[in-house]
Amino acid sequence: TNCTCKDFHNGISRYVTIGVKIDEINEHVIKKEGKNKGKPMAFLKISDATCGIDAVIFSEAFLEFKGLLQKENLVIVGGQRGKTKDSSLVIDKVWKL
Repeated sequence: TNCTCKDFHNGISRYVTIGVKIDEINEHVIKKEGKNKGKPMAFLKISDATCGIDAVIFSEAFLEFKGLLQKENLVIVGGQRGKTKDSSLVIDKVWKL
């Protein structure tokens, strides 16, 4: 990994990989019109020994990694900050730890 949750929380904006525990996962179905309407995505609360952060995983990645995204699982997540400095981690890769 190349980052901790605290580092991300404090403003790192490059692509990061973090070893985390999944504390919460809330699956949603996209309702907005567009190519992903009706597809699942999820909002997560993840943490490591330094702190917890919010994360989101959109449809394509969620469907690919859904089997690893279970509450209490330990995983490595890869992604980057959304478009604003205060954004959540947008996950695009998940690896089994």
